Amino acid sequence: WLKFLVELVCVFGICSRWIMRSMGSLTRSCASRGSTKFAAPPMVYIAGEEMSRYTMQLIIDQWVKPFVDTSNWEFFDLSCKARDETKDRVLKEAVGAGAAVGSIFKEPTITPTEVQR
Repeated sequence: WLKFLVELVCVFGICSRWIMRSMGSLTRSCASRGSTKFAAPPMVYIAGEEMSRYTMQLIIDQWVKPFVDTSNWEFFDLSCKARDETKDRVLKEAVGAGAAVGSIFKEPTITPTEVQR
């Protein structure tokens, strides 16, 4: 049940009252039994921009990390600023890591137009 909810949140970025209520009761249930975290399979996590970054950080911190060992995940910052500062090297590294691992979660990122550059 927990694995399903975590995958649902991670894969689809779903945030709803139902999930929040379910995770709250799950948190209390797991805490009372002294449960340990389960190990997540390897995955490449690509951080995005602005509100999606903020929202997903809340989800990761409050719903995922208390229950899931994410030490197998590789994190990449693909914000416009990071891509510009590395001349897109970070993008190439993220794609390479994703190909090697075979699993990527990507937050929304911005592709700037010429006017925005």
